[in-house]
Amino acid sequence: MDIDFFFPETVSLEGRNGNTIWGLRAQIVKAGKILIYGDHTVIDVDDVIVHSLRNGTSHRYRVLDVIYQQGHIDLPAITSLEVRREGSKASQAVGDQHVYNVTGNNARVNVHSNDSSTNTVTTGMNPVFKQLLAALEALPEDYPQKRTLLEAGDSLSTAPPRTAIYTERFQQFMGLAANCITVVTPFLSELAKMLGSQ
Repeated sequence: MDIDFFFPETVSLEGRNGNTIWGLRAQIVKAGKILIYGDHTVIDVDDVIVHSLRNGTSHRYRVLDVIYQQGHIDLPAITSLEVRREGSKASQAVGDQHVYNVTGNNARVNVHSNDSSTNTVTTGMNPVFKQLLAALEALPEDYPQKRTLLEAGDSLSTAPPRTAIYTERFQQFMGLAANCITVVTPFLSELAKMLGSQ
């Protein structure tokens, strides 16, 4: 696996105990998730990940949750972090705070009220999987492991996002995809957003 490609950023870890660990390889998936290469570094809730940018500024992310994911065969172990960027509006709020975690199709929050509405929801395959499978299907018929890649991609598309099952299938898929990385690269960011736990 090309570590520089999958974990292009270098970050440091400021522990609550005052210790700092430098040079951790990372992928900043989105504002709320960071993937760290390996599972050898102990990271705790309330530790801070520091990402120094080339323009001289730094982003600081407070760790909210840590999930260690073991490596499999040719795939490395990954430490998945749920984080909150310090200095964001969410961390500057003053006074009473009410946090509502809402998930699912057409989810609602009703505070001191009743909701009598109904929904009809038709769910299908996430568009990123449709595009990924189409790109794999477009590979030449004699392409090595084409069928295996298609089966792994299809299996990944049926795994619930942010679960251990999804993580395991993602790692299996990435192990196979290393040989045709130019085809799957456009989809990596969206696929990685579904890592983690519910």
